[in-house]
Amino acid sequence: MKLLSIVAPCALVIAGCAGPEATPDGEGGTSAADTQGPLTMIRLEWQESGTDVLLQAVSAVDSNVVWVSGHGGSWARTLDGGRTWSAHVMPGADTLQFRDVHALDADRAWLLSAGPGEMSRIYRTLDGGETWGLQFLNPEPDGFYDCFEFRDAERGIVYGDAVDGELRILRTRDGGETWEYTRSSADPRPPGRGWLRRQRHVRDARTRRESVDRHWSRRHRARPRHE
Repeated sequence: MKLLSIVAPCALVIAGCAGPEATPDGEGGTSAADTQGPLTMIRLEWQESGTDVLLQAVSAVDSNVVWVSGHGGSWARTLDGGRTWSAHVMPGADTLQFRDVHALDADRAWLLSAGPGEMSRIYRTLDGGETWGLQFLNPEPDGFYDCFEFRDAERGIVYGDAVDGELRILRTRDGGETWEYTRSSADPRPPGRGWLRRQRHVRDARTRRESVDRHWSRRHRARPRHE
């Protein structure tokens, strides 16, 4: 699989949404000469990942160290900004989909596999992927974990689908050695009242409050119509 590297990292979203799709041979691609405004400084580079599986997640530590992960228990790492990639399959995990990856540096990283029941797992490496330790194995058959994030080497959070009406959110404060459930309702409405805003074209500006139900009320401020 080829990876698309963007030299201007802050323009990643812009490059993904604007202009024709880039291709490995350059046909239909985006170049500095074809773009206007802030895109003129962006240069796209195709890189060989070393694997042909679907890659779903990326974690960039800095301009040199980047980890990616995907289907078939696969993950890859570059230490030179993508000039070379080293791709691997975790032993005994070739049926897993590593939907998320979070790296701290060239040696320390976590992988999250997504799926129902025991397909949802969290692994950690401390030696650049030479060995992986299983830190979490989902015990609930109906549970399904989707993504995670670490604030630092100790604190992390995992988000999953709801089970029996309750969202599954896990937290760790020791680098994943232990995980604890954080209770959270799947109903997004807070107790009491919430506020929603909408616009309506009228000739004068006024505020109207309308009751929706016992828990929510709706408020919008109309704007004058421009003649």
